[in-house]
Amino acid sequence: MKKADVFKLILNGAAEFIPGGPVVRHGIEAILEAKRDTDDADDVDEIASAVAKIAIGAVQGAEALTEKDFVNDPVLAQLAANIRGDLKLAQLLRVRKAPTG
Repeated sequence: MKKADVFKLILNGAAEFIPGGPVVRHGIEAILEAKRDTDDADDVDEIASAVAKIAIGAVQGAEALTEKDFVNDPVLAQLAANIRGDLKLAQLLRVRKAPTG
């Protein structure tokens, strides 16, 4: 059994008992799957979407744990879009160094 398999088992068990946990679990699973696929062209998009899912699950969990309806759903959807967009922009900041030798 690989470390990732053990992590998935723990995650699946715990996620069901935490509000927002299943959404966070799906986000983490999406990150694990993004590493395995062979299409490198969409890695940033996949990771950005997964991170947005994790953030949304965390906010939903906080709302459920406090038993208050403080999340404005359209704003939450915009937050998710902003997270995805910001992570895509972040890849443009990466500076590639010329090979030395």
